[in-house]
Amino acid sequence: MNVEETCEEVRKLLRLTKEPSQPRGDKDAGVLILLRKIGSEFEVFLCVRAMTLRKHPGEVCFPGGMMDENDIDLQQTAMREAEEEVGLRSEDCVLLGSLPSFMARFGILIHPTVAFLTRDFKPIPNPEEVSSTFWFPLRRFLDENEHVSFPIDDGYSVHSYHFTDAPHTFGVTALMCLTVSIGLCQTRPPFDVFPSITVHQMQSLSPEDVMDRIFGKASSRFKNSKL
Repeated sequence: MNVEETCEEVRKLLRLTKEPSQPRGDKDAGVLILLRKIGSEFEVFLCVRAMTLRKHPGEVCFPGGMMDENDIDLQQTAMREAEEEVGLRSEDCVLLGSLPSFMARFGILIHPTVAFLTRDFKPIPNPEEVSSTFWFPLRRFLDENEHVSFPIDDGYSVHSYHFTDAPHTFGVTALMCLTVSIGLCQTRPPFDVFPSITVHQMQSLSPEDVMDRIFGKASSRFKNSKL
């Protein structure tokens, strides 16, 4: 399968929209889910936030940030932030489209843009924002032996992955990785996603149906935004 065919496969499996999602207010952020394929396995590009940052220091995240007044849309936000944070240029990848938005803590609405790497890329982390970067197999986010979760708020669960060979990944970043892995691996996780999306319920659902249910819940505002 060549790059063009792989890109089309990703678009179909994730059902990406060509148009970016629309901002809802003044707390909209764009992130870039950058993918590559090694053999038959998809990998995702992740960053570790600098320890000097005031918010969420040392946490694993996607390249991204808040929408700027000069950004045309949230896809541009994601690409701009990726270049500023890790040196990714538009010619390094193919922009494939957008996923539905995810609500994060403190009311920030995260709009994911998906791209596929098309040539060698050596990240150049901006030390003021990123301490390190790594690629990680998406299939590992379906491994129950490296996963724990706990419910918070109204029917929402926080997912946490304690990998032995990669940084601890949790929160909305982990949920987005899990969702993308369900779509690209075309399988359901062997653990509950939310209290309303259990292993038992997922037995009768397709991976696409599971993703739809995640999107429906993940875009909702937290009743307790401090969680």
